[in-house]
Amino acid sequence: MDIDFEREVSQNAVLGSAALWAATNQYCEDIDTDRGVPIAHLFLVIPLVFHRQSAETIYKLQMTAGSFYRAMTDEKTITVGLQRRLQNHSRNTFEALNLAFASKLLILDQEELEVIPGRKSLPFTYPKHATDAKNIVAAGKRVGNWLAVTEFPVLCKLLRIRF
Repeated sequence: MDIDFEREVSQNAVLGSAALWAATNQYCEDIDTDRGVPIAHLFLVIPLVFHRQSAETIYKLQMTAGSFYRAMTDEKTITVGLQRRLQNHSRNTFEALNLAFASKLLILDQEELEVIPGRKSLPFTYPKHATDAKNIVAAGKRVGNWLAVTEFPVLCKLLRIRF
């Protein structure tokens, strides 16, 4: 585990909100309805993409029907400690969601408790040398794809997590 990476990204609500936006935007594109991402599903994003080994594996994947299963087969470290990371990053997820809602990056449907993108693109770009940040956002996009094409109970079972 890369402690410096974990510490640096976990304290970055802007990066977290960008990853959540990428996941939400991809989810909404893939399901092709007016429905948003159930807010509870977004709590998977940051624990996956703020873990360097997981993010490096996930962002490289193509968004195909089998990419989630391929990731689970090829990179066993994705699930190692994920339940603990899920619990430890809940505050980071809340902070990132708060920032995303305040900046209109994401919009919450309070009746359905679903989240939709408030913008078609991020309002900023990362510098060329910010490869870790770009990879995290790209990984968030792929996690959004997984959330859209895989039933949530199946995701939870394969990721070995409980809500």
